[in-house]
Amino acid sequence: MMPKSQLIQTASGAHRTRLLRRVVSELRDGQPVILEDTQRFILIAAETATDLSLSELEPFAASNLTLLLAAGRAALLGYESHGRPEEPRAFQIPWASISPAVLRGLADPTIPTVLPKGLEIVPTSKLSELMLALVKRAKLLPAVLVAQLSAADDLSRAHGNYLTIAPATDLLLQLEEEPRLKRIAEANLPIKAHCSTRMMIFRNMDDDTENVAIIIGDPKSKAAPLVRLHSACFTGEALGSLRCDCGEQLRDALDKMAAEGAGILIYLPQEGRGIGLSNKLRAYHLQDLGYDTLQANHALGWESDARSFDQAAAILKELDITRIRLLSNNSQKLNQLTKRGIAVQPIP
Repeated sequence: MMPKSQLIQTASGAHRTRLLRRVVSELRDGQPVILEDTQRFILIAAETATDLSLSELEPFAASNLTLLLAAGRAALLGYESHGRPEEPRAFQIPWASISPAVLRGLADPTIPTVLPKGLEIVPTSKLSELMLALVKRAKLLPAVLVAQLSAADDLSRAHGNYLTIAPATDLLLQLEEEPRLKRIAEANLPIKAHCSTRMMIFRNMDDDTENVAIIIGDPKSKAAPLVRLHSACFTGEALGSLRCDCGEQLRDALDKMAAEGAGILIYLPQEGRGIGLSNKLRAYHLQDLGYDTLQANHALGWESDARSFDQAAAILKELDITRIRLLSNNSQKLNQLTKRGIAVQPIP
């Protein structure tokens, strides 16, 4: 059973979780949402904008419409950042230039892009990074259309259209929370590598993603069992893609654990180093044009590696494993596990 301390959440925490899930879902569906701080903003994800969502934004967008792009995408369009390398860029954009097709072209470097006339660089707001973090949470391209609301704007129209109005502080707090995992199901699962294998599913209660622990033998019989953190790779594991060796790494890790008689493979739903399958295929398209892996991710507006391994640390603690030999020398994995209280010996 999951410890009660991991299942109980304060009312304010439960509200923040619900709010974040709602905002992410609505951005993914192309719906506008409103963020409140000392200022108020209405925003739409550029990738999923529709004629309907633009019509809902139009009454608030008379003269202060801004397109927000991640630094890598803006640089590809010829607008390098002069501040922090990862700092977003904001552009004032005329309403007459806006359509769903134009927005998708500005967001997506794999389709033809026509820069609208009258595009002007303007300062970003203090909520710009939060806005892009929200669309990334939805696994969308990090590009957002934003209008700042004035104090005089009547929100009755927003309420009438059932738009979500979210306090920015609550969203920021929730994004920084440790993942809440709940063990959902488990069963014996003999596999080719080893007959004595058990599989457990841990659901992330913040976003409903399911993380898998494949347990070979009795890992607790080892002072520091072998562990691999494996990110999902549909193309490599199911299709045998020649672009990566993820399938081979998965099977090799299981074979090494079987040879020792014990080990844990944690399978994380983080396709494409955390950018999602759709964005991974966009990155492949850019690689066909001559980009390397990191350049392609940056051109899409994503980091070199957008994965988080906090879920893996939570699963290891639930399994009462705090010392491991990790089948990796990835510094991000080492640092995140160590930060969460797991003693790690890397095994390249």
